[in-house]
Amino acid sequence: MIDQNFIRGSGVTVKLNGSAVGGVLSAVCKRKNNLIKIEEFLTDKPVYSAENPSFVIELKTRFDISDALGGNALQSVGLEGGGKSVEYTGCAVESVTADLLPDKKTVYSVVINAADRSVENV
Repeated sequence: MIDQNFIRGSGVTVKLNGSAVGGVLSAVCKRKNNLIKIEEFLTDKPVYSAENPSFVIELKTRFDISDALGGNALQSVGLEGGGKSVEYTGCAVESVTADLLPDKKTVYSVVINAADRSVENV
């Protein structure tokens, strides 16, 4: 029988530009596969195609991300836990929304696009 070690969200540290942040409620990381096609001149026949992945990170937090960055631009998002470290670089904030509900704390949803991803065992 294979022993599986499941990662719990409480055991994951989220880092923005290398600094750990608290107040993160959830993180969803997605990979988008973009296909680059090179076609013959004046035809639509593909000669070569290559995969060019990009990444989308969706964070739900109790704070506005611009406050956590202290006026600096977002460069990287890191996730550490379960013996692995995942770092997304070439980041840009796509959108920020704030959910203000009566008698509840504000929840910020941040969508971040990243160009590269690296994974290390720690």
